[in-house]
Amino acid sequence: MLHSAIRNGHKEVVKMILSDINSIAIINLKNASELTPLMLASSLGHTEIIHALVSVQGIKSDLRNDDRKTAHSIAFEKILKFEAIEKQRSLLPVEQKKLNEYRKCASILAGLMPYQ
Repeated sequence: MLHSAIRNGHKEVVKMILSDINSIAIINLKNASELTPLMLASSLGHTEIIHALVSVQGIKSDLRNDDRKTAHSIAFEKILKFEAIEKQRSLLPVEQKKLNEYRKCASILAGLMPYQ
């Protein structure tokens, strides 16, 4: 249910699910595509949902999917794709908006990364 709410961008539903005391049990669960809720929100550029997710105690931002990508690296990869398009042509307003959202996501997630 959490993954579905994230996929559809229903931030209020996500917040309601996260307010449940038992949300800690599902906060890091992967879906069939091996994405945690944080990875999924990152891949879709849902900044407000990422803010809600990272406020939950027990969230793990360093988990990796089958491709060995974290939520941060997923957002960063999206940024690189838009920047490659931008080198070819001007971004459409909707593309520029999405690029800005991915940059915000990556910034939030970078703050959670452990120092290595």
